[in-house]
Amino acid sequence: MEPIEDVSSEKLQREIRRLQAIEGRISWVRVVTQFGALGCSFWLIYRVFAARGFLLAFFAFLGLSLVYKFGVSPMFAVAASILSFHFGAVGAWFPITDL
Repeated sequence: MEPIEDVSSEKLQREIRRLQAIEGRISWVRVVTQFGALGCSFWLIYRVFAARGFLLAFFAFLGLSLVYKFGVSPMFAVAASILSFHFGAVGAWFPITDL
């Protein structure tokens, strides 16, 4: 078993600085994903409500809540997929679906 390296070692500090730089470059992804998931989810619930009524919109909300237990990215993927493939609601923003 290898001994645990000291936190103040140069090698470990260099690795920490590298990881902080990567986190700084991709921190915007978390914000975009959170707002996108929230927007897509509410848009989906609205579309279900408009098409099928309150009861199915409530079940859509419950389903998205269950998916949210796995994280915001899966919720975003589920909501965006249903909007795209079932409702055809993203053609203007995602032109490849119009092919």
